[in-house]
Amino acid sequence: MLREIGSDFWDYPMSGEERKFEIAGLMEPVDSKFYISGRSAIRSFLKMNHGRVKRALLPEFTCETVVIPFEKEGWQIFYYPVEKNLEIDSSAILKKISETLPEVFYIQSYFGFNTLRDKESIIEYCRQNKIIVIEDLTQCILSSFKKTGADFYVASLRKFFAVPEGGVLLSTRVPITVPGRPPVAEMIELADRAFQLKKAYINSEITVSKKEFTDSFSKLKSKFIKYDDVYRINDATERILRHVDYDFVTNARKRNYVYLYGHLKKSNFFKPVMGELNDDETPLYFPIYIIQENQRKSIQERLAEKKIYCPVVWPKYEHIQNISDAGRYIYGHILCIPCDQRYGREEMRYICEVLNCIS
Repeated sequence: MLREIGSDFWDYPMSGEERKFEIAGLMEPVDSKFYISGRSAIRSFLKMNHGRVKRALLPEFTCETVVIPFEKEGWQIFYYPVEKNLEIDSSAILKKISETLPEVFYIQSYFGFNTLRDKESIIEYCRQNKIIVIEDLTQCILSSFKKTGADFYVASLRKFFAVPEGGVLLSTRVPITVPGRPPVAEMIELADRAFQLKKAYINSEITVSKKEFTDSFSKLKSKFIKYDDVYRINDATERILRHVDYDFVTNARKRNYVYLYGHLKKSNFFKPVMGELNDDETPLYFPIYIIQENQRKSIQERLAEKKIYCPVVWPKYEHIQNISDAGRYIYGHILCIPCDQRYGREEMRYICEVLNCIS
């Protein structure tokens, strides 16, 4: 078994076959462009669509890296409610749209599951009222269910793969007119060093301390924060994306999720956020709710003692205010168990053993 489970990627399964990077369940877009990050792709979209009033409606459960580009481009932001099952209520959303009159409506599915199914009425309402719909595909880029038919799609590419950088903006209506600044070459060097150090640590190939690779990843992440404007992606990253073994990644994640779902016992301290996995869904994590909010940190620490690193996706960004009771519950209780392509049956069995012993 690997020395630890979770945290940053260090390796990517490569296929000998070169293939165009495509997002499953999405019709061929009019235009697409790769950028250094998802934030950069969002800013590209916003620079194209700087409307009359700059008013946007976002989900209350989202990452701060979604909100910050809107703030930096001077948009007024409103938030709509998300249910505990991470779906949205159509009537509540239509009411919020009529109250806030946004120019941009931002939607996303969560953890690879089709949490936006049967929401065509919202998309149609937005289209009739000239509201631009952008869907965030970050957590479902490998899920093959049909996407919503939004005007634009955006995604960060670093959540599923060990790539040095990566974000993409796709348009189904008009050409993308913001090319971006030149690529940042040092991102490749920094990422490659971080990947190599963690790989050596995980495989015990050479004497590498945990601090060495965590420091390298911290340096890499600080650079991402620095380069928060619109930058193009490096050619080296595009080459990686054309050679990732997507079938292996998809199948491994599905197998691991199914194993966890079938072998984690019913518990009085946690419950799965999502249900059984459908054939057209590829999970990002196996998310759970810690039933007692004040126990989440201690449980996270107990798992870390067993070398299982489970992130909170996401901590609530301080600027997201006036959210629903369900939104507060999600932020306060969610914890994410790794189930990605780095791991197999042995690691999943170990996770189940550890979690099933916590009472």
